[in-house]
Amino acid sequence: DALPICQASERSSPKLSAVMKWTILISLLIISAESRDLFRRDADPHESRHIGDVYKKLTVTDFRGLVLITLSQSLQKCDLDEISKQVEPVTSLAQACSNGARHADCAKPIGTLFLDRICANPEIGRA
Repeated sequence: DALPICQASERSSPKLSAVMKWTILISLLIISAESRDLFRRDADPHESRHIGDVYKKLTVTDFRGLVLITLSQSLQKCDLDEISKQVEPVTSLAQACSNGARHADCAKPIGTLFLDRICANPEIGRA
């Protein structure tokens, strides 16, 4: 006589339970190791995070898209037109920094630069 599926799975549950425990344990160890690697990669002091270096690594169109996305994340209630007006000055600064300009903003980390730009213009987002 064939047993129904639910009865057959009840018989094999101790083995299945042990396999699942090991699978979950191994998965958690792998995820833990990879997450530690992500923090190391982001904390790498040799990796430059300045606007001129990022500009050199991307095409102009991709860089403008990156600026638009980054500003949009911080200014979620703003219109696209309002955010788009901020893209060109940041792109011009990045181009100057990549060409070796000695601007004070060129030495700032890119995240700080974006936040400074947003805070420097209190009219952004006011309708």
